[in-house]
Amino acid sequence: MRDLCAASFEEFIAWYLRREARKGNRVAYAGTAGELRAEMNRVHPGKLRPWFPQAVWRMVELTEPDEILSLVCVDGPDTRRNGLVGSLESNPRILRRVVENARRAKYFDNGIVAARDPGEYSKRQRKIEAFRSEWPSLAGDERIVLCAMNSGELCENPSGSYYLHDGFGRLLACAYMVAYESRKFTPIEAFLASK
Repeated sequence: MRDLCAASFEEFIAWYLRREARKGNRVAYAGTAGELRAEMNRVHPGKLRPWFPQAVWRMVELTEPDEILSLVCVDGPDTRRNGLVGSLESNPRILRRVVENARRAKYFDNGIVAARDPGEYSKRQRKIEAFRSEWPSLAGDERIVLCAMNSGELCENPSGSYYLHDGFGRLLACAYMVAYESRKFTPIEAFLASK
């Protein structure tokens, strides 16, 4: 991991709201720092950990595949329903394991998923097909967000490095293609929040 520059909580919020606006979501992405914090609390409170305002924020670049494969991923109804995360294994949420599970579950190319949830299947197919035709630069608007793990995440995934706070879909598609489709790994830019 290479340090790029200092960052701030306010920069993270402004970046996140601009990204949401570009995706077509109706959010305010201009205003004072206080107004942007209020907007973030209103529309995406789940993207704010209580300690984020006091965190040390940096912009970093992940330069090796192992750096992304040790990230701890989200554990929720979607990741469990799609077979990406299991609870009977050691380090169940490490991206390395999630990518393996995606292959086993045929996450990116399974017609069974299409029959069960056509909208979700279509979205992930569009993402991976777009990445196959034009390899994304996970920097700037497409960067990811990492943060220190909470005690539960650390206990469950002791070999994890950081929690992947934002960017799961795009990073999973990239990691999958590097692991199983012989794509060359390229550095990935990230906000990093540390306690």
